[in-house]
Amino acid sequence: MKILKKDRQRFEANPTLFLETAINEHIATSPTNRLPDYNNEPVINEPLVGITDGYDPIFQDFKKESIIGNFHLSPGEALAMHLKKQKKNASEKQPSALSVISVAFTFPKNTRLSNRPKSRMAATRWRHAYGRAFGLMSETLSYVVSLLETSGYQAIAPVCTRPMSIMVSPDGLPYTDWSEKHIAYAAGLGTFGLNTSLITPAGVPVHLGSVITDLALTPTPRTYDNHHAYCLYYRDGSCQSCAKHCPSGAVNVQAFEGKKCLFYAHNDLPRLARELNEEIEEGGHPMCALCQIRVPCETGIPSV
Repeated sequence: MKILKKDRQRFEANPTLFLETAINEHIATSPTNRLPDYNNEPVINEPLVGITDGYDPIFQDFKKESIIGNFHLSPGEALAMHLKKQKKNASEKQPSALSVISVAFTFPKNTRLSNRPKSRMAATRWRHAYGRAFGLMSETLSYVVSLLETSGYQAIAPVCTRPMSIMVSPDGLPYTDWSEKHIAYAAGLGTFGLNTSLITPAGVPVHLGSVITDLALTPTPRTYDNHHAYCLYYRDGSCQSCAKHCPSGAVNVQAFEGKKCLFYAHNDLPRLARELNEEIEEGGHPMCALCQIRVPCETGIPSV
């Protein structure tokens, strides 16, 4: 992949602005950002882009058992590990600069509206959009990695690296050593809700992905002072809409019960799809996501 001379000049003048613009332009023009079965409408709206310093102390906070755990990788650890896995030259020395670019791929109105009448499983359009959004995310992040590598920097998109490090906790729940939600939180893109989704300026229905690079970029300010700042329930106890819409009972004010969510997804939803004669596309699976719809944070940060 080659960067044109004029683009290289733009990159060198302001790499942060260049990459943000490149992400937006790629998504706007990509054929993957279309729903063929729905008049070729966009899969996602304009994305949100946040950047954080890879040496921000918050990444050490994530290693605390009270937040995620010591297994969660810092950006430096993740970059070195994945470069080694890909058999690329990774320096033993810590890079002088480290940045993490987080991208939120946001769902448009018509996709969200398709899920509103549903009470037990996601609409067909939602499932189509979800699958294509993941493909678009992988494509976009790989494009950003290529831009950075062509410019002489090391870069990796953890979500695009296969196989990813998926582990199982003692209580049977899957977890990963790179939480895209926490990365987006660190990059100023939003805070957590009662349903554990990230509440962003574009709402909670989002796909999240990130790129780690040894290029120094301008961090996005975190305008919140705690990880639940945007959630109305944690703010003043005025909302439990996501809990009311959760068909599994996993979302509640005591704690998010991941086992219930997982059981509903793996057992109840396939049975429900058969009962409703729902046609599931090849390689797809029935979904829920109902705790993200008909809630005050569906389309943005709720006001008091």
